[in-house]
Amino acid sequence: MMPKSDIANTDFTKMDCEQIKAVFDEYDSTMEMVNTGGSLLSAFGAGAVTSSATTVAESAHQQALLIARPIVKIKHCNFTI
Repeated sequence: MMPKSDIANTDFTKMDCEQIKAVFDEYDSTMEMVNTGGSLLSAFGAGAVTSSATTVAESAHQQALLIARPIVKIKHCNFTI
């Protein structure tokens, strides 16, 4: 299960602080489940698929962080990402 939103194409400029935080919280929660499930799948020989999907998701996450961090700072949000 991948995150519901496309984190790499999220328009953080149109979001308030709580919405931005929710996007990253959802991503973190989903990736935790993927990583846990990936461990189980690797025992059945499907680890390569999970690893590939995780790599793509992590790349999108890093791209989103580069975009969102300055916006979080400009909006004076009370959290860091």
